[in-house]
Amino acid sequence: MAKYNVAFKLQVVQEYLEDPLGYNLLIKKYTLSSTAILRLWVRAYREFGLESLKKKDNKSTHSVQFKMYVLHFMKQTGSSYSVTAITFLITNTYSYVFIMLF
Repeated sequence: MAKYNVAFKLQVVQEYLEDPLGYNLLIKKYTLSSTAILRLWVRAYREFGLESLKKKDNKSTHSVQFKMYVLHFMKQTGSSYSVTAITFLITNTYSYVFIMLF
Protein backbone atom coordinates (compact mmCIF):
# COMPACT_ATOMS: atom_id res chain seq x y z
CA MET A 1 0.00 0.00 0.00
CA ALA A 2 1.23 3.48 -0.82
CA LYS A 3 2.16 5.72 2.03
CA TYR A 4 0.18 8.61 0.55
CA ASN A 5 -2.95 8.15 -1.54
CA VAL A 6 -3.75 10.16 -4.65
CA ALA A 7 -6.40 12.30 -2.96
CA PHE A 8 -3.94 13.35 -0.26
CA LYS A 9 -1.19 14.15 -2.77
CA LEU A 10 -3.61 16.17 -4.88
CA GLN A 11 -4.85 18.09 -1.83
CA VAL A 12 -1.33 19.04 -0.76
CA VAL A 13 -0.23 19.95 -4.31
CA GLN A 14 -3.32 22.10 -4.90
CA GLU A 15 -2.83 23.82 -1.56
CA TYR A 16 0.75 24.61 -2.55
CA LEU A 17 -0.33 25.96 -5.93
CA GLU A 18 -3.20 28.05 -4.52
CA ASP A 19 -1.86 29.28 -1.17
CA PRO A 20 1.28 31.18 -0.24
CA LEU A 21 2.34 28.79 2.54
CA GLY A 22 5.34 27.38 0.71
CA TYR A 23 7.06 24.02 0.95
CA ASN A 24 8.38 24.23 4.51
CA LEU A 25 5.08 25.16 6.12
CA LEU A 26 3.17 22.56 4.13
CA ILE A 27 5.49 19.70 5.12
CA LYS A 28 5.02 20.71 8.75
CA LYS A 29 1.25 21.04 8.36
CA TYR A 30 0.92 17.59 6.77
CA THR A 31 3.91 15.98 8.57
CA LEU A 32 5.66 15.00 5.38
CA SER A 33 9.19 13.65 5.67
CA SER A 34 10.89 16.33 3.56
CA THR A 35 10.35 19.06 1.02
CA ALA A 36 11.85 16.80 -1.67
CA ILE A 37 8.75 14.63 -1.90
CA LEU A 38 6.45 17.64 -2.10
CA ARG A 39 8.64 19.28 -4.74
CA LEU A 40 8.51 16.06 -6.79
CA TRP A 41 4.71 15.89 -6.52
CA VAL A 42 4.32 19.53 -7.54
CA ARG A 43 6.71 19.29 -10.47
CA ALA A 44 5.16 16.02 -11.69
CA TYR A 45 1.65 17.46 -11.36
CA ARG A 46 2.62 20.58 -13.31
CA GLU A 47 4.20 18.51 -16.07
CA PHE A 48 1.80 15.56 -16.33
CA GLY A 49 -1.31 16.34 -14.30
CA LEU A 50 -3.25 14.05 -11.99
CA GLU A 51 -1.99 10.86 -13.62
CA SER A 52 1.51 11.55 -12.30
CA LEU A 53 0.28 11.36 -8.69
CA LYS A 54 -1.26 7.91 -9.10
CA LYS A 55 0.52 4.82 -7.80
CA LYS A 56 2.40 2.97 -10.48
CA ASP A 57 2.87 -0.77 -10.81
CA ASN A 58 5.78 -1.64 -8.53
CA LYS A 59 6.59 -4.65 -10.69
CA SER A 60 7.73 -2.48 -13.56
CA THR A 61 11.48 -2.45 -13.97
CA HIS A 62 13.92 -0.51 -16.05
CA SER A 63 16.63 -2.20 -18.06
CA VAL A 64 20.28 -1.61 -17.28
CA GLN A 65 20.59 0.09 -20.66
CA PHE A 66 17.80 2.53 -19.78
CA LYS A 67 19.36 3.28 -16.37
CA MET A 68 22.72 3.95 -17.98
CA TYR A 69 21.07 6.24 -20.53
CA VAL A 70 19.38 8.19 -17.72
CA LEU A 71 22.65 8.55 -15.82
CA HIS A 72 24.43 9.62 -19.03
CA PHE A 73 21.69 12.21 -19.62
CA MET A 74 22.23 13.61 -16.12
CA LYS A 75 25.98 13.82 -16.61
CA GLN A 76 25.73 15.47 -20.02
CA THR A 77 23.01 17.98 -19.17
CA GLY A 78 23.73 18.61 -15.49
CA SER A 79 20.04 18.01 -14.74
CA SER A 80 18.91 17.60 -11.15
CA TYR A 81 17.42 14.36 -9.85
CA SER A 82 13.89 15.70 -9.98
CA VAL A 83 14.24 17.18 -13.48
CA THR A 84 15.67 13.87 -14.69
CA ALA A 85 12.85 11.91 -13.07
CA ILE A 86 10.25 14.13 -14.73
CA THR A 87 12.03 14.01 -18.09
CA PHE A 88 11.98 10.22 -18.13
CA LEU A 89 8.58 9.85 -16.43
CA ILE A 90 10.17 8.20 -13.41
CA THR A 91 7.61 8.60 -10.67
CA ASN A 92 8.26 5.26 -9.01
CA THR A 93 9.98 6.05 -5.69
CA TYR A 94 12.45 3.19 -5.99
CA SER A 95 13.58 4.29 -9.44
CA TYR A 96 13.89 7.86 -8.23
CA VAL A 97 16.08 6.74 -5.32
CA PHE A 98 18.22 4.75 -7.75
CA ILE A 99 18.95 7.91 -9.71
CA MET A 100 19.84 9.78 -6.52
CA LEU A 101 22.34 7.07 -5.53
CA PHE A 102 24.39 7.61 -8.67
